[in-house]
Amino acid sequence: MHLTLLTLGAVIAGLVTGIFAARAGDFTFYGATAAGAAAAVVVFTLGIKALEYLLRE
Repeated sequence: MHLTLLTLGAVIAGLVTGIFAARAGDFTFYGATAAGAAAAVVVFTLGIKALEYLLRE
């Protein structure tokens, strides 16, 4: 359950970042897609690290 919610959060963060990069930044479609994908990976990685820490304690 935790992993599903974490994955959903990462996808939403990537989507929001990609839309923001396309609208507010001077990014092309491909640049905005890359920014969104990078944000999703970062959020997922940080979430996994936090989840590991919380479950270990």
